[in-house]
Amino acid sequence: MGPRRQLFSVVAVALLVGAAMTAAATTASRTASTLGKPVIGKPVTVPAQPLAGKRFAVNFKVTRSDTGAALTSGKMICDPSVAGQVIRHAESFAGGTARLAFVVPANAAGKLLKVKVTIKSGRQSATKVATFSVQGASIPSLSIGGVSAAEGNAGTTTLSFPVTLSASATQAVSVSYATADGTATAPSDYTAASGTLTFRPGEKAKTIAISVVADTTMEQNETLTVALSNPVNATIATGTATGTITNDDTAVPVTAGAYKGATQEGNFVFFTVQTNRTLTGFRVNDLPCPCDPYGSLTGGEDFTGDTFTIRADGGFLAQGSWTGSNVRGDLEWTHWDVKITGLFSTATSATGTILINYEINYQGTHFRCSSGEVRWSATLQS
Repeated sequence: MGPRRQLFSVVAVALLVGAAMTAAATTASRTASTLGKPVIGKPVTVPAQPLAGKRFAVNFKVTRSDTGAALTSGKMICDPSVAGQVIRHAESFAGGTARLAFVVPANAAGKLLKVKVTIKSGRQSATKVATFSVQGASIPSLSIGGVSAAEGNAGTTTLSFPVTLSASATQAVSVSYATADGTATAPSDYTAASGTLTFRPGEKAKTIAISVVADTTMEQNETLTVALSNPVNATIATGTATGTITNDDTAVPVTAGAYKGATQEGNFVFFTVQTNRTLTGFRVNDLPCPCDPYGSLTGGEDFTGDTFTIRADGGFLAQGSWTGSNVRGDLEWTHWDVKITGLFSTATSATGTILINYEINYQGTHFRCSSGEVRWSATLQS
């Protein structure tokens, strides 16, 4: 082969190699621009809709455009924002999932939340923009519960009314409260109270403490109420609750039946004790009342139409008075008052006093008379 022909062959080979390299580069460039490009799927959110002041998470599945498989490498760039203000957030891209999480601003209710995510893989990239309408965070509700406590015998005890929020709040919650009488009355049975209860963010339970006045009186259970009003950053679900003051006193035993006894002067006393701890039919034969013009007026006193309640300590008290004009012969009765006391020292015996004062007119003269305090005692008749 001559020299010129050999040179031609070398040149031809060089041209062929160059053409092949150019074609390969073109193919590689085309492949790099169209294959393996990130594809970002639809957002998956928790919760479904962003709430002002609450945590919100968004996940995007990222796949390869050439194979449809999960894209396992790449760089994630995102900037969630509300009204142009970027929200501080946490982000990650791994295993074909782009994740970001953040707390929606508390003042974002009614505004548009924009989530922009870009995934870069080599020289390829893809961007996805998702928008959401921010809802106002649900407002928690307040409820107050009823409670009971024994009254005690000395000092004070406490009725602690529980007040709860249906959910913890992201901002302070407050509510006003006030007590009101039921069968219990202030201040004899409890101390009236009113004020404001405040829940700090995150708190869900509080109590309202009401002081109960202790006593040793036998009585029925008594009630009072506490009402909530004027809530701030919350609603009221249950606004009124009843507090019950339970009686813890026991009564001195008293035996029902007919009783008979005498005054210190020897005049008879009669009465009857009923099964419901009441005393009826009290009467006494004679009570001397030294008084002019006769020096002494005597007469029986009849209280058979009256009912006396026997207290838990076994005592009873009756008082009454009358003013008017009652003419009996040459006397005009114008006023009288009476006080009867009694105490059961045992279940079948009682002692006490009776005092009667009266005023009369006689032949133009006015007299004030008194029996003085007369002691009496009586026992159950077998």
